[in-house]
This record gives sequence, C-alpha cells and structure tokens, in this order.
Amino acid sequence: MTNKVIKGELSIVRSSDGFIRLSIVDELSHAQFVELKLTYEQFAEAVTGCHTPDIDMEVRGLNRVGKRRVRQSRSVLCPLNVYNRELLQTWLVENCQEEGWTIDTYLGSQSSTKSVDGGTLLNYAVFKYVEVE
Repeated sequence: MTNKVIKGELSIVRSSDGFIRLSIVDELSHAQFVELKLTYEQFAEAVTGCHTPDIDMEVRGLNRVGKRRVRQSRSVLCPLNVYNRELLQTWLVENCQEEGWTIDTYLGSQSSTKSVDGGTLLNYAVFKYVEVE
C-alpha cells in the first residue's frame, strides 16, 4: 500500500457524556472515517505530549477515503399514495436501486414527496465514490 496525502478536517468536541471526541473527515468524500473517544485526562496528556494508551477509536469507511463523492438527483412515480415515510423508503430501495449507486433514502424535506395522480412523486438522490485522477 502506498502512502497518499489527502486533505481533511479535524474536529474536537467536548461531549455531554464526559468525553472529548476527535473526528477526522476526508475532504473529497466527506466521510468521517476516524473518531477517537478520550477522557479529559487522556486529552490533557495527548496535548501536552505525554503517552496516552488505551484510546477507544472507531474506524469506518476507509474504502471511501481519498475518493470523490458524486451525487445525482432522481425522481420516480411511486404507485403508493401514502404519507408513511418508512413505506415510501422501503418501496424506493426495493424498486429503484441502480447498479454502482447507493440510494439516499431521506424523504424528510418538503420537496422530496408530492401526492400526484397515480401515486406519490419521490424526489431522491443517489451517490457513489469515484477515484480521483
């Protein structure tokens, strides 16, 4: 594996559960791929240059790091004429999955659903991650 320099964003948050959380977000994919959970004591040791063993770390989405997120909008007529968001999301996943794309099933905005003759018009998005040349 070769080393790769990427741009990212570091966030440090004092959470209500008594921990300091550090997270790293990749600029291209917008994926948060590392989150560290430190006690106040561990954080103080880290910023003063001391050794901080046993830090809880969550690592995820490494397959997206360094790739560009491509997002496209879609619309489809769903034959269901309901206001139940969960039913509409399930229908969307079962009927509109495109190879190579991931469906963003969020239908919570005012413009994402519209009752029309024949069902419900769903406005949604799909996304994928592509290599940057």
